[in-house]
Amino acid sequence: MSQTYAERAARELRSDLNESIFSMDSVAFSAHDSSEYLNDMTANVLLVRDQYFSKIPAMMSYLVQFVSCVIYSLMLNPMVALVLMVMSVIQYFVPMLYGKTINELTVIQSKESGSFTSKMKALLLGRIHSDAPRGH
Repeated sequence: MSQTYAERAARELRSDLNESIFSMDSVAFSAHDSSEYLNDMTANVLLVRDQYFSKIPAMMSYLVQFVSCVIYSLMLNPMVALVLMVMSVIQYFVPMLYGKTINELTVIQSKESGSFTSKMKALLLGRIHSDAPRGH
């Protein structure tokens, strides 16, 4: 189910990007390299799909499991339930501590991917000549 949701959301995102790009006037469109648009529609959409859309169903599942376990543990032993809740809250501090760093690294990865796409486009169009020996 999570893959279905993630794929559907990525398809919608690509569709929205296509609409946005095709609705641009020629001056605005020409202001950016077309490889940036390609990177947004491929690598960045996959990045958003894998980092966000695929996580949402899993988070919902974890939330249901957590609430169920809390209710069950409250019925068994309230003190154990309190300890479990405190320990569960502690694990949520890790994303808070490292989330900013992870987001910064994700932005860097996205920019590097865009740069790679731009260089590959230029190479394939013959604007950059490779110094690597050609195969026979």
